[in-house]
Amino acid sequence: VEGADPLRPYGPNAARHVARTASFPHCPDIVVNSTYWSDSDEVAAFEELVRDVVAVGAVAIEGSRSEALAFLGASLAEASAHAPLLSDALMRMSERSTGDSHLPGAGDDDEADAGQQPPEVVVMASGCLGLISFARAPGRVTLEDIEARYPLLIPVLREHPGIGFLLVRSHQHGALAIGAGGVSYLDEQRVEGEDPLLPFGPHAARHVARTAGFPHCPDIVVNSTYWSDSDEVAAFEELVGSHGGMGGSQSFPFLLHPRELAVPVEEMVGAQRVHRQLRAWLVQLGHAEYREEPGAIPAEAPTGGVARAEDEVPAGDAAGADDKASAS
Repeated sequence: VEGADPLRPYGPNAARHVARTASFPHCPDIVVNSTYWSDSDEVAAFEELVRDVVAVGAVAIEGSRSEALAFLGASLAEASAHAPLLSDALMRMSERSTGDSHLPGAGDDDEADAGQQPPEVVVMASGCLGLISFARAPGRVTLEDIEARYPLLIPVLREHPGIGFLLVRSHQHGALAIGAGGVSYLDEQRVEGEDPLLPFGPHAARHVARTAGFPHCPDIVVNSTYWSDSDEVAAFEELVGSHGGMGGSQSFPFLLHPRELAVPVEEMVGAQRVHRQLRAWLVQLGHAEYREEPGAIPAEAPTGGVARAEDEVPAGDAAGADDKASAS
């Protein structure tokens, strides 16, 4: 090795693997591997801030305090690494947190076995989609309750450069998509300021409103930023590529099918419409039991509307249906 070993960050077997690749007869002239940043101190510090801010009094499912929120640090670490204002805001939020407060209705049985309680906050990340639920509070926690308990949480999230919009439910206004520069009032079909759903296509409001209508929709749904100039999203996991939310090519699904199957003239939008098409093809192939009964599978909620629980595809008939905030 001459100078700093470029393979050192990739582990003790890196040279062996790279040498094997170089020996292939059809190896490209130049193989490029992206940088791996092994320094995780900033990530760890960010996770600590998030625990202090959001998970006060939280008990993880496994019983270790605040462990349930470890994912949040990983989810936003990459974007926050270059956003010192975010870290400052989180620090201020941390300083304002109190040790034993709870969301309204969450209950405070001090004698209960902490290991038997659900975590106060659950954070999950999948690709460019993030889910935040306040597990100890019954039902859907409203925007007003979140702002009362964590006054800086929504502002910090909405202003983060890696977050495109937040889906929350307001007691006063219903489903809201909140972005850095504006709010889309989905139930009221109006926009205040910049429309946070505009970068995500003409059907974005329809899909987000449908997700907001699910009975088990998380308290906060986070969709990452989509940069149209590079056609990229901000993944909440350490991935080369991601999907699961909205933005970019993932918003343009396709169906690969035999040519002899009839194709509808109108555009297919939404999981339920795709589901009905799949059933129609099964009928065309001789499976009459899949013939759609009138009113059995209602159309999805229109743009700005809210899908009801009874509008969903019944259990067992959910082929192709997706409960995520997806444009599929």
